[in-house]
Amino acid sequence: MIETVRNFFQNEIKSRWKKIFVTVEFGLFVVSAFASYHFAVVGVFDPEIVAHTFLGAILTYASIAFGFSITGASVSLALPPRFVKMLSENDDGCTDLFSALIFVFAWAGLLHVILVMVSLVGFFCYKDSTMLFGDGSSKLVIGAASLLLALTVYCVVQFLITIITICEVGRMYRDKVINPK
Repeated sequence: MIETVRNFFQNEIKSRWKKIFVTVEFGLFVVSAFASYHFAVVGVFDPEIVAHTFLGAILTYASIAFGFSITGASVSLALPPRFVKMLSENDDGCTDLFSALIFVFAWAGLLHVILVMVSLVGFFCYKDSTMLFGDGSSKLVIGAASLLLALTVYCVVQFLITIITICEVGRMYRDKVINPK
């Protein structure tokens, strides 16, 4: 298990680090974390309800998006060999689009697993939204909530990228396999 994780980070993430971290999406993550830390919501809603409603919604979203990502990767692995070969032998000669396609789903799935785990910890640790959103909370608690919110924003953007990727693959399949010119 540890060897598999190490290989994934070594072979997939390390080789794509610029495409992951030097992006608008990651910039949005940083801005979200900074903004939510410095402008924490204070006492706007009923403290007894908001924390678990907020975390429950994130947990539900992340679970569904994780399932979508795994399904997308599975469907990609079941593409016809002729189409996989076309994706692997891209016109520019340097990009393996099939590998990139699988990585999009794997990255989105990994992010959503992390979001599920963080949400579960928050769900059981936060008693109410006063503790989650401020009103006398420690900097550490506000920082953790800010990172959770920023991670959620980043995951949503990555999920949108995954949906766009599926549309692009469908268009390519239609244009190159079903209706070739």
